[in-house]
Amino acid sequence: MEQLDCEEDNILDVGDEVDDLFEHSTASNDTGDEGSKDGEDDEDDEAIAENPERLRLAMPSSLGRECIVRLGLETLALQELELRKGQANDALEELRLALGHKALLWRTKVRTAKNNKQRTRAWDDIKIARHQVEKNVRHYHRARRALASLGADDTIMSQYKVIGTNDLRLSGDVLDPS
Repeated sequence: MEQLDCEEDNILDVGDEVDDLFEHSTASNDTGDEGSKDGEDDEDDEAIAENPERLRLAMPSSLGRECIVRLGLETLALQELELRKGQANDALEELRLALGHKALLWRTKVRTAKNNKQRTRAWDDIKIARHQVEKNVRHYHRARRALASLGADDTIMSQYKVIGTNDLRLSGDVLDPS
């Protein structure tokens, strides 16, 4: 997760415009030519107007622990910490469901496929399920990085460990009821 600059000009105060929040991004793209800067601002404004979902929110986790302390955002950081723990838990639950669904597809479709057409469709379903698993792992890791950036203590970080590829495998006894 890329962290924002820790200057007070880059922090959104209540009542400031959204453009002020992203001052750090246009400042890093400055070439020193004032004419091109105005053109870039207009292009950025148009891009933001067309795709507001692409806006980067200034959350305490994007600032880093030192900035949080320096700017006095500890209360806000604690609130985000609780929200990120919930996000990680939700991602883990979705991951469990996606792994179970993938195992079910493996058992009911891939193993029972009798011809190439059925096998191809079964593998397409497995591929979709694998993408869902990968998406949930990305969501979990994003929440975990935010927890680390917020300065979560060792007990919290030991609860939310990094998920590796070996952690995404189901053992044969889970797949085979006999």
